[in-house]
Amino acid sequence: MNSLGLIISYLVFSFFHFYQLKHIKNFQGASQIFRLILSSFGFVCMVFMYAFLIYLGIKSIWYYPIILFISGITIKFIYSFIESKFKIKDYQLIFSLLGFVFIPITIFFMLKYFPN
Repeated sequence: MNSLGLIISYLVFSFFHFYQLKHIKNFQGASQIFRLILSSFGFVCMVFMYAFLIYLGIKSIWYYPIILFISGITIKFIYSFIESKFKIKDYQLIFSLLGFVFIPITIFFMLKYFPN
């Protein structure tokens, strides 16, 4: 198992998913179709994340998904701190939209580095 690859891909996944959830929360666009797509994608990502962590706990050491989950939460706090400190809320939309590309890529790597 390539633990570092799994950790990095999970944290990148967490980063983009975090910004998509923030975009959903602060959505001010006129397109309700885009809001539906964004919400649906965010929901699917959330279901995948929890299913992935549960399955990882079953297939590997039970505390490994807990470490990943806590690492993801810690990184989200760091993102929020940096965002508020440097007032970079304008990048929320960019990171959210980039998530449509990078989240599937990170899912691929999360599955690639999954323990056998």
